Amino acid sequence: MKFLCILCSIISLFFLIAISSAADRIPAPQEVLGFTPGEDFKLANYESIVRYFRLLDARSDKLKLEEIGTTTEGRLFIVALISSADNLSNLPKFIQQQHDLSDPLRVSMMRARRLVKDARAVVSINCSIHPQEIGPSQMSMVLAHRLLTDDSPEVQAILDNVILLLIPAHNPDGLDAVIEWYNKYRGSDYEAGPLPFLTHKYCGHDINRDWFLLTQKETAMTVQGIYNVWLPQVVFDVHQMGFYGARMFVPPYVDPYDEEIDPIQQTQMAAIGANITMDLVLRGARGVSNNVYFDAYSPARTYTNYHGGTRVLGEIASARLASPIRIEKDQLKKWRDFYPQTRSWNNPLPWEGGTWTLAHIVDYAFNASFSLLRYAAQQRETLLFNYYKSFLNQVGGEEQRPVFMVPAEGNDPYAVYELLSVLQKGLVDIYRSENEFVAENRLFAGGTFVIPSAQRFGNYVRALLENQSYPQRDSSGCFTDPTPYDVSTHNLPLFFNVKIVSTSQQPDVSLKKVDELKPPAGSLEVLRPGDGYLLSYSSNQSVKALFKLLDEPIDMYWLAESVKVDDSRFPPGTVYIRSKNKLLMQKIAEQTLVSISQSDTVRNVPAFRLKKPRVGLYQSYIASSDEGWTRFILEKYGIDYYILRNNDIRSGRLADQFDCVILPDLEAKKILEGHAAGTLPDEFCGGIGKQGVNSLIDFVRSGGTLIALDSACGLVLAEFWIGVSDAVGHLDRSEYFIPGALLKMIVDTHHPIGYGMPREVAGFNYNSPAFDLAEGQAVAKYPGENLLLSGWLKGEKKLALKTTVAEISFGKGSIILLGLRSQFRAQTRGTYKFLFNSIIKSGAQKVALQ
Repeated sequence: MKFLCILCSIISLFFLIAISSAADRIPAPQEVLGFTPGEDFKLANYESIVRYFRLLDARSDKLKLEEIGTTTEGRLFIVALISSADNLSNLPKFIQQQHDLSDPLRVSMMRARRLVKDARAVVSINCSIHPQEIGPSQMSMVLAHRLLTDDSPEVQAILDNVILLLIPAHNPDGLDAVIEWYNKYRGSDYEAGPLPFLTHKYCGHDINRDWFLLTQKETAMTVQGIYNVWLPQVVFDVHQMGFYGARMFVPPYVDPYDEEIDPIQQTQMAAIGANITMDLVLRGARGVSNNVYFDAYSPARTYTNYHGGTRVLGEIASARLASPIRIEKDQLKKWRDFYPQTRSWNNPLPWEGGTWTLAHIVDYAFNASFSLLRYAAQQRETLLFNYYKSFLNQVGGEEQRPVFMVPAEGNDPYAVYELLSVLQKGLVDIYRSENEFVAENRLFAGGTFVIPSAQRFGNYVRALLENQSYPQRDSSGCFTDPTPYDVSTHNLPLFFNVKIVSTSQQPDVSLKKVDELKPPAGSLEVLRPGDGYLLSYSSNQSVKALFKLLDEPIDMYWLAESVKVDDSRFPPGTVYIRSKNKLLMQKIAEQTLVSISQSDTVRNVPAFRLKKPRVGLYQSYIASSDEGWTRFILEKYGIDYYILRNNDIRSGRLADQFDCVILPDLEAKKILEGHAAGTLPDEFCGGIGKQGVNSLIDFVRSGGTLIALDSACGLVLAEFWIGVSDAVGHLDRSEYFIPGALLKMIVDTHHPIGYGMPREVAGFNYNSPAFDLAEGQAVAKYPGENLLLSGWLKGEKKLALKTTVAEISFGKGSIILLGLRSQFRAQTRGTYKFLFNSIIKSGAQKVALQ
């Protein structure tokens, strides 16, 4: 009996140990998901990915899960920190070391060398910011499991020497939307799209073009909650690309590189890319290529290259989401002089066709990530010293670096605040002069903002504040095709219409660092007692104030002529408000940070009586990032709108419901025809068709306003009988080509669409139309010469004296053509008013104030 009791106790002990061991064991992804990541036809949604990482966090002391915030649609945004248990228990120490190494003005070379011996290399791996590029998100679980369960010396070296910041899904909202689509239509011809919706609520694919303005929650959280905390040495952005090219791209990039990227980082990109290529070729992975497709030119696509780190882009060929695709050798497409099926210096082991699957994508992404981590572990001290040296290059040396000054006079204070906020969020040091001073033969007042570019993030300053002249080479140079991968300029002062002055010498004045920028306060100034109020319309903030006031039961007007009250002159476009509620005016001024002046009644002035416009915004099933950005901007400025689908346009009677209809940037053919029948379910196919065109014609004839943005102007020119033509629409690329440049435009500031704008603005042209008018009014035109302000263009003379913004009367209504990208990616804030004013005018009625 005693023996049985002992035996039972032993069995119970083993059972408890087994239970405890099972509870502590780190499961493979397939044990939790029910399938292996990369398996055909199977995808883990974001909830499943988060659940798996929570499990890893609970069971391993080598992973710490952090919640950075919530996404645009309210999902958790997570990052997994993976390293040795000892490293994870000393994170504050390693964060401080990162910041010490980034500050060579405070940390000497000798101290830096000591820090390098003890610090850890920090690597961020970011997965699937474009969620249809879905493989990397699935790979993230495989990578985490391997690092937490492999006891090999190789993995231990990674954990000891590297702190990995793993973002499993960089765009969680889009990931779930894509997976929901795939699961619904799996097995059909349209399981992989084209998707009839944006893969980010507001900006779709452009989410990866938001790395300096940080307008979206996902980019802002990444920078403020991860990059600025850790200042990583390497960021690996894992993407996917098209079906028919190389199987994978890693650096070196094609020319041009932004000149503000430190040469150390440029060579490090090449070294890391070459190492990944070698490791994948050693594993027999075919089709890994370099120096094709992608450049390294714009801070819109990367934050890291301007903050001491090295951004490595990995682009892997796509499958049909989780469904295999068969590609024959002769289907592979050349790019410039690169043939993906041919061996070359940048394509050492070509892929020759076959079946390509999600498993291939997961495998390539995993092995590239593992290669990078192994490299970072082996080259830890080199990465850390290069990091320090790149910052030293920014603050040291004999090269004189420009100093930028932002004068108060002539600038909208809120636009200045927005511009400086972009820089400060990017860790740039900003100063104010304590006294007046002279620079560049000009007197600057005390309190002028001063931004030296001889500082640790000076390359970020210069990249954003200097005019860009997009690099080109002649026939003997390297550039056979100077086409940018994205756009050719990213000039913040021109985008925001903020005047800055640069000098090569540090101004002779005492400077005080600005620790926290504060927006300019709103104000209510009493010029004269009375029931009249004048709202300055020079700032975009005035639009927020205007739309708040339109919700109130008060009379509001746009003044069509300037008025003078005592010594103050108010230009055309000033908003005149009749109200006895002074407290309301004070509240609006404080909320929207605008200037309102109290006065007595304004009389005998032509004006437009304002009402809240009823806005319809067309949304095609051919997803348009411009449409998404337009929604984002309208919401940000408090402008209500209603989404119009194809059926809404076709149904007619639009004038009964709307004052204006906005057609976002989309080619006429796409608006008219939409997706071809059979490419998607019937509900997503087709466009507005001829019936929709007739409905829009009736809408304008009945008194509505049709606002066409950029390429959507082509629909109006083709379908409406108006005396306007596109002067450049017939030109081929050899004669006219503008891949995103800022051009000088002359504005009629007495026209309502030009109200509140300066006479000269920088307009963003992205192969935009330019108009010859036989009727209508030109609101903005190009000058006769010297159009280019920043970027690159071909065909400048073709644009000379052409119209870029026009209003044409049509029946009882009007057509407004905005032949530019007036609200491009929420960047071009100096031309927002072209859109805002077009909307406001649609609900306005011309009157004479009595």
